[in-house]
Amino acid sequence: NTATATMSVTDQASLTISKVAGSTTVYAGTATTSFVIVVANAGPSAAANVTVTDALPVGANLVGTPVASTGTVSVNGQTVSLVIASLAANTSATLTVVVNFSNATSVNAVVTNVASATTTTPANTPTTPTGTGTVTVVPLADVVTTISLPSTATAGQTVVATVTFANLGTSTAANVTGTVVIGTSGGSVTSTSYTFTQLAPNETQTRTITFTVPVSNVTGTSAITATTADLNLANNTATATMSVTDQASLTIS
Repeated sequence: NTATATMSVTDQASLTISKVAGSTTVYAGTATTSFVIVVANAGPSAAANVTVTDALPVGANLVGTPVASTGTVSVNGQTVSLVIASLAANTSATLTVVVNFSNATSVNAVVTNVASATTTTPANTPTTPTGTGTVTVVPLADVVTTISLPSTATAGQTVVATVTFANLGTSTAANVTGTVVIGTSGGSVTSTSYTFTQLAPNETQTRTITFTVPVSNVTGTSAITATTADLNLANNTATATMSVTDQASLTIS
């Protein structure tokens, strides 16, 4: 008058993952942004041995140590991993990865960063869930100029001014223009300009200007501009001065 039946139940999890960049546009170099990765389990069972993998693409550089709300974080080269022994149904975990970006060119670079999540618990979806964050990396140059003159000279003497135009930034500076004006309180002695299609990171161009010393003290000013972003404008101009000693040439007959 009684009967019994049994049924084995297989665990099943349902993982999802999302990835959001704190800033979608950043300057190349030291500016940082945070990728916030959230892995969630919709159940109905707990997800065992959850592994979140974030393979940083070329151009993205890890800053500091990634932080997770639970689990164990490890870093191997460009790959950040988070291992969670068990992620209960209807819960989530967060992994925060801080990076900066390299961009040696003079044009914007779009960097796409993909994270994925796996579990040893059978999933109700056939594909591995992934989350993607995209950042536009704006090139950043730091163009700088210097000018040097002899500290003293005699009126009528021929002297040389030396001018440098350089890029100290991590990105290529495009459409660079350098100008030089050498003059006195009474007006310009000489002026010239130089154009460079680009200056690579850490590239320096040197130019010399030969002129005849006038009868009063000389001031030389150089300036540099580029179409690539430059957040340090304090070094875009330079000045040098030269004291002039009078000289006379008497004749008598």
